[in-house]
Amino acid sequence: MRGPRPEAVAALAVAGAVALAAAGVGLRLWQMERSSARQDRELAVLGECRPWRAPCEARAGGLGLRLRFEGPAAPLRRFRVRVAAVGGAAPAEVTVRFEMPGMAMGEVPLALSPDGQGDWQGEAVLPVCATGRTDWVAEVRAVPGDGLGGRVARFPFKVDSGRQKAGGRR
Repeated sequence: MRGPRPEAVAALAVAGAVALAAAGVGLRLWQMERSSARQDRELAVLGECRPWRAPCEARAGGLGLRLRFEGPAAPLRRFRVRVAAVGGAAPAEVTVRFEMPGMAMGEVPLALSPDGQGDWQGEAVLPVCATGRTDWVAEVRAVPGDGLGGRVARFPFKVDSGRQKAGGRR
C-alpha cells in the first residue's frame, strides 16, 4: 500500500495554511470592529467651565454631557457633583475622575448614582495641592447599557485654593 503522494500532501498543507491565515485575518477584523464600537466618543467642551456657577457642557454630534457642582469646589471640602447626559441612549453608568494636569494627585473615580430625574449625582472631595495649584480637570464618562460607545468629556476648571491672595483679597 502506497501513502499519499507528496504533491497532494504539499497542496493540502498550503490549503490549510491559507485557511488558517484567512481565519486569523477575519478574527482580527472582527476584533477591530468590536474595539472601535467600544471606544468612547470624546466630546468637545463648549466655552469656559465654572461648574459651580452654571452647568458646563460638552457636545459632539447629537450627544452631550452637562457637568454642574452644587456649591464651590475647594480642597478638602465636600461638594455635590451632578451630570446630565443629553441625546442618545440613557447611560447605565456615569463616573467622574478628577485630575490635576501633570501632577500625581491620586486617582479615585467617583461613581455617580441616578437621581430619579435623569441626572446622576455624587459627592466629591478634592485633595490639597502642596504647590498651591488650583487647576483641575473633571473627566466625565457615561457608558450605555450595552457597554459600547460611551461618551467622555474633560472639563477643565479652577478651584478656590483658600489661600490669601496678594493685596489682601481672596
